[in-house]
Amino acid sequence: METYEFKLYDVDDLSSSKPIPISTLESGVNDKHLCWSLAISNCVDDGKNERFIALSCFGARKFVNDIVYGDDERDLESGDKYLRSRIWVISTTDRNEIYTSSIGGVIRFLDSDDSLLKNKTVVIIVNASGIFKETMNHNARKQRFFSQLFKIEQFELPQQLSIRIRLSRNPWQNSLELLYTSIIKNHFMIHSFKDRQQIEMYSLITGDLEMLFKRHESSLAPNIILGSPIFAISQNEKILAFCRGTTSITLYFMENGLEITAKQLEGQRGIYKISAINFIDEDSKLLIILEEKEDRLRETSKNHQIFVVWDLFTTFENSIRQIDYSETQPIKMNVTHRLMNSHGKMFAVNDSGDIFSVLDQKDVALIRNPSKAITKIDITTREKSDTSKLAKNRIIINNVEPWHPNKSYFRTSVYLDFIESTQLIISSNTIQVWKHRNNSIENRENRDRVLEYIWARKKEIDVQELKIGKREFVLKVSVPSTKHSTSPKSMIMHWPNYVNVLEGACRALYVLREKKHFVADHHTKYLVDCTQRLARKYITKYGIFRLTSIRYPIMKYFIKSYQESLINDILNKKINKKNSNIYIPRLYKWTGEDNNRTEISKSDLHYAILCIQKRGDSTVILKYLIDYYIANTKEYNNHG
Repeated sequence: METYEFKLYDVDDLSSSKPIPISTLESGVNDKHLCWSLAISNCVDDGKNERFIALSCFGARKFVNDIVYGDDERDLESGDKYLRSRIWVISTTDRNEIYTSSIGGVIRFLDSDDSLLKNKTVVIIVNASGIFKETMNHNARKQRFFSQLFKIEQFELPQQLSIRIRLSRNPWQNSLELLYTSIIKNHFMIHSFKDRQQIEMYSLITGDLEMLFKRHESSLAPNIILGSPIFAISQNEKILAFCRGTTSITLYFMENGLEITAKQLEGQRGIYKISAINFIDEDSKLLIILEEKEDRLRETSKNHQIFVVWDLFTTFENSIRQIDYSETQPIKMNVTHRLMNSHGKMFAVNDSGDIFSVLDQKDVALIRNPSKAITKIDITTREKSDTSKLAKNRIIINNVEPWHPNKSYFRTSVYLDFIESTQLIISSNTIQVWKHRNNSIENRENRDRVLEYIWARKKEIDVQELKIGKREFVLKVSVPSTKHSTSPKSMIMHWPNYVNVLEGACRALYVLREKKHFVADHHTKYLVDCTQRLARKYITKYGIFRLTSIRYPIMKYFIKSYQESLINDILNKKINKKNSNIYIPRLYKWTGEDNNRTEISKSDLHYAILCIQKRGDSTVILKYLIDYYIANTKEYNNHG
């Protein structure tokens, strides 16, 4: 018999570990035939101290014998001894051991935050024979998980996966990798490709098919499969990211299965695949690892890795950044070594066996939140004093908030470049960035200016801190709540790096319509026209438009500001070379990791009807929306 142990690390102190011994294994087992799978549960006690650790050990070839080989006579003839499968489930507090020798495979704990799993811990074991589920009630947790086989629920593998395992040239390795990559949170994912790409998502709680994700058009790319699929689901379960052995990532809306956008990464020479995808920073970014072959003729086998960060919701042109991984020991990226992502922290193992924090790694830090030299500016709005020292002939636009009854309202201006072509203007209700198209100061005219960014609120804002750099600013403001019982909200905007220009323009249109009730002159109309042009600029950029509409209620702002022409264009806009709409309706609000993931938002039709009832608006927008839903309701067979 042989004794094994595994080490338990505290994520706040990776320098030390606690060894946990496990029961002995039978001796004489060939290590090359051993497969291991490890899972850690959510907290299982009210004190949030205790977790369960599940460890599965099983023989590699035996893992698929039931389907592929039928028996293991060849193994007996060769003299190799194969392990009988075994599972340990251990408490992190008292280290009590519970195990079974009847089932082995890829093991996972389901996310107990799901309302269906309240006060329960569910273990999933997946192998070539099917999916096994054991549910343990916390009130009866001293009992063995696997004391009776008949107590375990079993589901068949989806047909597509079973066929793929049968036809695999390298059965146990491919099967193991497929199953490892197919389990994401409380879901089981299956990818297939016939006329077009399709992903099936099954619930590991109920066993039911939850959603079909489809590429809306037939793919023009050749049907070349270079590796197992990679799936990632955002922490709030709103977005699914997918790739299959290429440098292309497709994002899908979890609510209804519709494709959001596809992004082909700008690969450098030799890049052949994406090896990892993870959502980070409250689901606002994707962290991607590319593996590049140094010798394209494959005369050497050493891989070098590249980190990529994709800012999903910014309109910044540098939203995708990449950097070479500079460490000498590469990150282990194989079937059993993946990035470990949990509650905002991410860990990996290098070739030396060292565990480290990925997000704190110096290369990742450089592209995760890139920074440049910026200067703090003294500014205050409480005294309502205009701190601008610029002469009127040097101001790109003079009357930025024409609805004020007197022209002495607060405003301050600062240039963001040396040639004085880009100007930040902060005022009572808005923050605006204007730019002259013509860099020649002598030849500038009003018609040469363009609005690059606008942020607006109905109530007066309080500026707390301003820092500026070359075509860049960081501004901290306090915004009064529209609800009397709620305290002001502090916000930080970093232009252009971490703002969404489209969302800002949409909300500004709503605020400007409200302000038109005070004064409706040509200055107000001009500002509205410039803001409309700014919003229209992103209608043609379907990727960022769809991502923005999923996270922010931009259609609500269009309806409440009565943007009839813009709404008509959006609802009828088709993506180039694709027969799909640019606009994706949504049922649920975008939420943070700790908020309710299924909070239903009011529909576009609701806001259109409300505007008709309260303001007597025309019914044209309501007709546009009804026509859109009627035309598209049968196109997809998913809900949403």
